[in-house]
Amino acid sequence: MKMKINKFIKKNDATFRHILLKQCEKEFRQGVKPPIMNANASIEEKLYAQSKQKKLLMGTIIFIGQLFNHELLPSQIMLVCLQHLLGDSKPNEEDVEGACNLLETVGKKLDENH
Repeated sequence: MKMKINKFIKKNDATFRHILLKQCEKEFRQGVKPPIMNANASIEEKLYAQSKQKKLLMGTIIFIGQLFNHELLPSQIMLVCLQHLLGDSKPNEEDVEGACNLLETVGKKLDENH
């Protein structure tokens, strides 16, 4: 599933908000992908790369949630993020944790908006 934020940005809105939205989308996508590792990597290196990737994803998710709380992102983007995280019939543990973090960050405000 590809997150499409362009429909939430006006045509001539090449502002800080637009750049911020694009960067958040890029970081969100990068955090969801499994880390790229060398075939000769040790178990410790693999665990470190996975841990680093998970921290990146969780930090990005919380940041996106805070942008929504400060009214810099529309609620539709929160719904797209949640759908991306939980859209699979059997989401993995990191996706469920990410969805929980996002809901913990934006749940009250998102519920008020819908």
